[in-house]
Amino acid sequence: MRPLVLLAALSALLSNSCYSAGDGKPPPLDELYFPTGLALDRASMSDPDGETPRAPKYMYVVNSDFDLQYRAASLISYNLDVLHRLVPRSCNASADCQNGDICDAPGVEGIPTDPTRVPSYYCVNPITTLPCGAVGERDEADRVLNPGRCDSINPNGAIDPIDPERKLVVSSVGIGAFATDVIWRPADPRATSQFPGRLFVPVRGDSTLHWIDVTEAGTFQCGQVEGVNDNGCDPEHRSGDVTSDNFDQLRQPSEPFAVDATANGEFVAITNQTSGSVSLFANDWARTGGPKLVSILTGLPLAPVGIAALPEPEFAQEGTQHTPGFLITYRSAAQIDLLRVRDDEADSNNSGAANYTRYALTRAGSVPITANSLGFDSRGIAIDDSQRKLDYQACRTSTECDAVADPLQCRADCLRSVHQPSVYVASRAPASLLVGAMTNDLSLSGTSELPSFSDSISLTFGPSRVVVGDVKVPGTSQSFQDSRGFYELERRVFVVCFDSRRIFVYDPKRRVIDAIVSTGRGPFALALDGERGLAYVGHFTDSYLGVISLDQRFPKTYATIVASVGVPKSPRSSK
Repeated sequence: MRPLVLLAALSALLSNSCYSAGDGKPPPLDELYFPTGLALDRASMSDPDGETPRAPKYMYVVNSDFDLQYRAASLISYNLDVLHRLVPRSCNASADCQNGDICDAPGVEGIPTDPTRVPSYYCVNPITTLPCGAVGERDEADRVLNPGRCDSINPNGAIDPIDPERKLVVSSVGIGAFATDVIWRPADPRATSQFPGRLFVPVRGDSTLHWIDVTEAGTFQCGQVEGVNDNGCDPEHRSGDVTSDNFDQLRQPSEPFAVDATANGEFVAITNQTSGSVSLFANDWARTGGPKLVSILTGLPLAPVGIAALPEPEFAQEGTQHTPGFLITYRSAAQIDLLRVRDDEADSNNSGAANYTRYALTRAGSVPITANSLGFDSRGIAIDDSQRKLDYQACRTSTECDAVADPLQCRADCLRSVHQPSVYVASRAPASLLVGAMTNDLSLSGTSELPSFSDSISLTFGPSRVVVGDVKVPGTSQSFQDSRGFYELERRVFVVCFDSRRIFVYDPKRRVIDAIVSTGRGPFALALDGERGLAYVGHFTDSYLGVISLDQRFPKTYATIVASVGVPKSPRSSK
């Protein structure tokens, strides 16, 4: 049976079933196995205040055990500084290299002049001139399915070439089978959490939301005990399966899929594929707390699959509070729904307060998708409010408002007129990227938080996820600077096409496809590391990671896979 046919069959089977840990083989906790989610330890985007951006420290990879070979799955953390040093260094000339290396480019002294040699535009040792160093080059036939010149980095044996005490793999822990996604949020500074951040992982096998605290060193804390339960998270770190957590006796529905959370991590929401519902969890940052299931909104169209938390606006009127919410996309409906969170306290003098349902997820609005001929089968969704943040900063520091009779009213008017957040949706009917923005209204925040779409960008088949982030472009002396010169960070929209093995890079300012990345089989999860000029893609079908160059200062390697982590391995039945 062909691999894609196998995966489709398994997907159909799993979409109607739930599985729990059984008596099968224990999962290899440090092995990449059908990765479905990637997250970095902070939102890797340019700083709106103009300060030098800080690169994330760790990447977290969720594996899914999709083919039932093991009885559970795993979560792994990788040190990104170590990975960065293992990835080939792009160059145009030897001046871009360090430590005596030279650039493998035509005309560079010391590079062999063999006419059959294909230059890599990587920094190489002047003695060996090997483009991939000790890793070695991948056979040309293998590059058809697994693009990239260099062979795979073995994550378990990889160490920092400068500091051998640091390893690529930092930590791993066991989780339930069939995890579908992962997000990271920094701890709320107002809370008493002893950990700097927390991961949230929806798991289909036991229909729960796993939550894992992450230490400053990138290690996991979720009640795991060495040698017990496959070194997995304890039951207290799996939420949604205990009805005694809430007065309404709620239980997480089957088939949780996509997850997102408010910026402060106070609320976490999950789409549930088969029940036409969305679950809301209230997250307690206290060490003994964690997210608790507090509301389930039903009656939605079937197959909600995409979710994006609303960015918080800055209100024109002081003291006004934002109501948290989420935008939802569907495979079965040509619409996007706006869901809002009700979070209100019971009257302390009310004798019935003990039985009061404080939280509720409500449907606040809906807009049809008309930019496409059909409009349904929408997958991933992303919201970008970077320009609005810049506009807010301009309003706060406006010298024009300081010169008028009523500066407060001037700034209020300015806040209402800022650029509305952009909204992007990956659609399959037809295959396209929908480009739009939230719509203006006369409210205090200046937006209704419902999107409208103006463009439909044609893509190849199989769009599944959309991610917004930064790429490096050439800069000036007024820009950021690294060891290879000046650069700026520019916004891009990345659309992952699972079936056609492509990642489209869309430039929203110029309204063009900036580049197309050729990937291995089944690209699914994507994480962006703009400060390092890299992206990381999880190949679901062959269970490995690809590292993509996103530095336009080096056009020969831009938007190409420059390294692989883990040896690609085909699904068992395809061998």
